[in-house]
Amino acid sequence: MLDSVLRARNKWLKPEGAMFPSNATMYFSAITNEEDREGKMDDYMGSLREWNVFIEEMKEYYNVDMGVIEKSYVQEQSEFHIYSSLWTELRSEHVIGQPVIVKKFDLNTCTIEEVQGVDATPYSVNVPFPIRVSGFAGWFTVDFAGSVGTPAQKRVTLSTGPEVGYTHWGQQVFYLKNAIDCTPDTTISGDLALVRQDTNKRLYNLLLSVKVDDGADECRSRSTSSSSKSVST
Repeated sequence: MLDSVLRARNKWLKPEGAMFPSNATMYFSAITNEEDREGKMDDYMGSLREWNVFIEEMKEYYNVDMGVIEKSYVQEQSEFHIYSSLWTELRSEHVIGQPVIVKKFDLNTCTIEEVQGVDATPYSVNVPFPIRVSGFAGWFTVDFAGSVGTPAQKRVTLSTGPEVGYTHWGQQVFYLKNAIDCTPDTTISGDLALVRQDTNKRLYNLLLSVKVDDGADECRSRSTSSSSKSVST
């Protein structure tokens, strides 16, 4: 949605004017929320069980073999249940370690080209205690600080992070297919990038690599939406 805001800024903002909000920051963190993650995995397995019943009934009652599209069905269900983000209301205790700043924007000066996505950015999360990592989450803050020429008299920050409780935006959560059991001082690292989808410019693919200490990379692609409570498939 930021494209529309920047186009309005470029058309109407006067030289001495200021943007409100003036700055935006994107955050990314490891999380633990096994009840929710396992619920998603149960939904995925349930969809496969329903498919098996459907195949058997089609053979029995109509003599039609639907197995020829089984691979496509399984891929579709995997993308939806496992590799799509989920709008969630997290709490502070779900967050593991220190959240990572992914990118910052000065909304007074940034260009439309700069907000098209996020280039591959390294991240590293230190796990301070023994815990099971269920996946990752992203959220943002915006500052109402005015501009260099026209600063606000009182700076205000709006956060959509888990620490502030419920907000309209919530957080986007990316659950791992297999949770990671961590010992104290485990390091989870890798790279992440956000790439706009061709079919819907308000949706992004999150390209994420995950490495536990010195282990091998596990690369996954997940889809998320810039709209609240919306998930791409």
